Amino acid sequence: MLDASRYPMLADYIDGLPGGLDAYPECAGKASLITSALDGHDTEAMLDGLPDVVRDAIENPPPAGVWVPAALCDAVFFAVCDRYYPDEAAVKQWTYERTSAMAKNALYKALLRVPGPTILLKASAKAHGLFQRGTRFDIVLSKGRAEIDLSFPPRLHVGLNLIANVALWQALVEITGGKQVESSMVSSTQTRASYLVTYQ
Repeated sequence: MLDASRYPMLADYIDGLPGGLDAYPECAGKASLITSALDGHDTEAMLDGLPDVVRDAIENPPPAGVWVPAALCDAVFFAVCDRYYPDEAAVKQWTYERTSAMAKNALYKALLRVPGPTILLKASAKAHGLFQRGTRFDIVLSKGRAEIDLSFPPRLHVGLNLIANVALWQALVEITGGKQVESSMVSSTQTRASYLVTYQ
């Protein structure tokens, strides 16, 4: 049983999904999104007050390369945020550190071994498909500038989950050699989020 007082963001997320966590079965993410979100946290302290499916994913995370429902990935993300990163500044800092650590992870290391941020950004649409299904990623590149659009079913991604991408892109561009990097979310709706990343 979900304890909304203990997990308010998770409760709001589930309430906003048509059909709750069973929403959008065609949308999936690699379980590495779950395992990386849980890494370094006291998961035992999180278990009380969670829906069974979220509790099971935290107690027994699936292997990193397995496809799991995208709604479950986001639910675990919000459970972690509710316990440890309840605001925008905290979630950006966590995401930046989490993304920077990916450079040392064998699963991501090859993807990040590219000669500069422009090459990384050009490859990002293909990389998105390696980790997400059922959502769309579009990018327009010009010199030192990337306009990124994510499209998804209504309310599949919301709130801090979308804001976290600002720090994700900041870290990825810096990891691959970008200087004076600025990353921001330009707009968001129930089905789309747009970002602007500039760098030298």
